[in-house]
Amino acid sequence: MVSKIAISIPEDLLVYLDLLAKKWETTRSGAIAKVLHQVKMQDIEESMKEGYLAMAEENLAEAEFCFPAQSEVILRGD
Repeated sequence: MVSKIAISIPEDLLVYLDLLAKKWETTRSGAIAKVLHQVKMQDIEESMKEGYLAMAEENLAEAEFCFPAQSEVILRGD
């Protein structure tokens, strides 16, 4: 679904928007949509990064807890 909106932006940003639209061979609407999509993807990437870092801490703690038992089995050659 596509919705129409009206926005007000400073003249310098409008000039820049037109440059982006020309560069990306799209309309003003297309350029705004592309910029918003890029920001959305950056936000998702940042959230995933934070999640992976949090899980890394948990995984490290679990590995450190289990390592002694695992090393006994490996060293025995079972």
